[in-house]
Amino acid sequence: MAGETTPPAGGAEVQMLLIAKGLAGLGARVCMVAADASGSVPDVVDGVDVVRRPPYRMAAPVSGKLAEFRDIYASIAAADADSIVTMTAVPATALMALSARLQRRSFVYAFANDSEFELELVERKRRNIELFHLAVRLANRLVVQNGRQRELCKAVYGRSSLVIKSVAEVGELRRNEPEAFLWAGRVVSYKRPLAFVELARAVPEARFWMVGMPQPGDENQRLLAAVRHAAADLPNLDLLDPRPRAEVMPLLDRAVAIVNTSDFEGLSNTFLEAWARGVPALSLSHDPDGLIERLELGTFAAGSAPRFASLARELWRRRADQHELAHRCRRYVLDQHLPETIYGEWFDALFAPRGQVAAKPALAGVT
Repeated sequence: MAGETTPPAGGAEVQMLLIAKGLAGLGARVCMVAADASGSVPDVVDGVDVVRRPPYRMAAPVSGKLAEFRDIYASIAAADADSIVTMTAVPATALMALSARLQRRSFVYAFANDSEFELELVERKRRNIELFHLAVRLANRLVVQNGRQRELCKAVYGRSSLVIKSVAEVGELRRNEPEAFLWAGRVVSYKRPLAFVELARAVPEARFWMVGMPQPGDENQRLLAAVRHAAADLPNLDLLDPRPRAEVMPLLDRAVAIVNTSDFEGLSNTFLEAWARGVPALSLSHDPDGLIERLELGTFAAGSAPRFASLARELWRRRADQHELAHRCRRYVLDQHLPETIYGEWFDALFAPRGQVAAKPALAGVT
């Protein structure tokens, strides 16, 4: 769960909140530990108790890092949980793992992005990479999203892992006529938002919608400015205002395809949310576990910009004839990502070894 309530949370935060809600529904005592930068985080979210903690301070000098360890240790103690679970690949994850170990609590790390097996792709500081590696070594259990991640976990970290697939919230099969290609995500470099702008430029006959979530930091602000500048002369591209996740869904119901331009991802929530509604994927460089091509859940350009544009033209040309494709996408989600199945797997992973659900909060999700 994010520390702010207006912009949509990232994929890992969404998954953690869904899992927490699902486990609570199965009778587990669950709470979430969330950084509260603005005092806007409520005490309870969808039936899940929240333990608030101060904003993260890992970027501060040594005194800040000591304070950060104190805050994490105190928040885990306040949660009073048997198991601590997080999907956050940041330096502070090592402090979470250490705090859990010192308090004799089980620490579970769940991988949410393929980059976590090659952290050099997104993290420049060697110290931060080593801290995350320490967190993985300290974890009592590792959870991955698919078979490919399980192989990577063994190859990179030398550890076995449990495969639990992501949760998909299953809405109605979309009934609207497809109107535009949709890109929705954080405006950060590895998500390559400018590639979506160039796709719009290359396929002028189609319409494109972009919901870009601004991110802090000078580099991200420069990227956002570059996106706005590049899109200024494209009449077929609409840069839409940032909005909560629930308000992105009506756009998804009218999309020709959900477009992904990231260099790497896990199995993104936007893919699952689209497939659950019968909306195919159009991906430039990332095909999670080969699903898009293998199961024909859309189209995959394998990193080729010309092929990306060609696939978009074909999807646009056939946008009124997606009935079979839509049902194939939805069938995959119903077969593999139903909440009741995934929640049961998490419940067994966390509680079955003890034979029963603890009376105190047995799980604390830390974000």
